[in-house]
Amino acid sequence: DNDAQRWWLPALAAIAWLALLFGVSIALLRRDGSSVAVAVNAVYVFPFRVADLQPNVGLFWYFFTQIFERFRSFFVIVVQLQALVCSIVMAVRLHQWPEFLAAALLAVYGIF
Repeated sequence: DNDAQRWWLPALAAIAWLALLFGVSIALLRRDGSSVAVAVNAVYVFPFRVADLQPNVGLFWYFFTQIFERFRSFFVIVVQLQALVCSIVMAVRLHQWPEFLAAALLAVYGIF
């Protein structure tokens, strides 16, 4: 019964970890003298804009060179949601093997 009352500890740890990563990324980007808005745009808005379409090992550049411009925003949302849903499904399914889950998530993030 005591473990059931501590359900919020992993959620709190995840939120604290995300806040730490957010702070570190903002601090590293501000070293160049940019504002917080520019830093947030560079880290968190850029993946949803897909403005820089240079060839790389991921699927984004190839996928977005093949679609019509009017469907661009729809496919940005679909591709981002696909990576999110895939990550959630793997986390639920592979929670017993955290090392394998980490490797699989890195592979998925490398592809998308």
